[in-house]
Amino acid sequence: MKKKYFEELETNLAYHFGKVLNKPLVKPHWVFISLLHKCNLKCQMCGVSKILKEHELTFKEVKKIIDEVASWKSDSRIQLTGGEVLLRNDIFDIVNYSTSKNLVTELVSNGMILNQEKAEKIISSDLWGMAISLDGATAKTHDDIRGVKGSFDKAVNALKLLVKEKKSRKKGPQISIWTTVMNNNVEELEKIAHLAKKVGVDCLVYHPVVLSQTDMQSTKQEGGLWIPKSKISILKEQTKKLIEFKEKYGIIEFTHNPTLFAKYFDKTLRKQEWTCNPLEFIDIGPNGAVQSCGGDFGSIKHLSLAESLNTKKAEESRELMKRCEKPCLQTCWARPDAEDLNEIFKTFFTKLNQDKIRKEEKKKLLKQSLILLNNYESMLKKAK
Repeated sequence: MKKKYFEELETNLAYHFGKVLNKPLVKPHWVFISLLHKCNLKCQMCGVSKILKEHELTFKEVKKIIDEVASWKSDSRIQLTGGEVLLRNDIFDIVNYSTSKNLVTELVSNGMILNQEKAEKIISSDLWGMAISLDGATAKTHDDIRGVKGSFDKAVNALKLLVKEKKSRKKGPQISIWTTVMNNNVEELEKIAHLAKKVGVDCLVYHPVVLSQTDMQSTKQEGGLWIPKSKISILKEQTKKLIEFKEKYGIIEFTHNPTLFAKYFDKTLRKQEWTCNPLEFIDIGPNGAVQSCGGDFGSIKHLSLAESLNTKKAEESRELMKRCEKPCLQTCWARPDAEDLNEIFKTFFTKLNQDKIRKEEKKKLLKQSLILLNNYESMLKKAK
């Protein structure tokens, strides 16, 4: 049986050299399935509902995607998103099919139509996570951002229903809040954390706003949603309070150094401080297009996901991402553990030395790690 830290070494090396060689040496960690782009909100920061509105993946097409991801036998995870996923009548059939394949599966909703019946189905399912978007600590802020009056009350009520049902059953998926950091809510970030604690969710995640969900490389850092220089001091103070909140209460999950938020918005963040990995994530649109930040490179209607990842367009897409100079800070693209080769092996050696195993087994693992490295070095030489 393989040691977990050796599996981590294998995975991180595959991501590292896959990026260097621009080859899919590892399967995507995140597979977002955009089931539909229909939505019952009009969010200021989201352009998704304005495109491909007439398209929707069929249940048969979704099953095809899930079946292939399950066949990879990798640490790939399914995120079911939209538009608003709960607008689909077959959403729980999709959830149950994905979890029946032993895939870590997460559902993302705005909570607008999440009632008691849906809460019971969610909590009784084998979902790994259930996320509700909440962009303000007050109805005024959230409703203004989301474009529909009453959306704050419905989102909070959805969270309360989920928390109550999970407590009643004493089990269920991780219940999380996703908050988009922007000019409109920068003063309320800490208050959102306190609201999350009061409601009783398991996790709270902050994402900085991007002004183009379809192509982050084309995002222009301007407009009313972008936090201006005049408010950077407020953002820094709020970030400090969030760090203190996490130290005291937990809940908040920082997937990168939160002080980078200020650098992101004042345009001083550099790729050396945060970088993406083009192999980390793919999204399948409601029209079946397989895509990443560099654009579409396949379609489930004509190709498998694996075939799409090996197209010329996929190669060009990954190359565009490698050259991108606009750090987006989106957690779905990050693979920090695979960036630096020295750090990859340093982590492996540390865990190996901490493991109480026989000297012979330790030598065997070291030899296997050297073989892995030599194989990748051979690939590099052939590519030159």
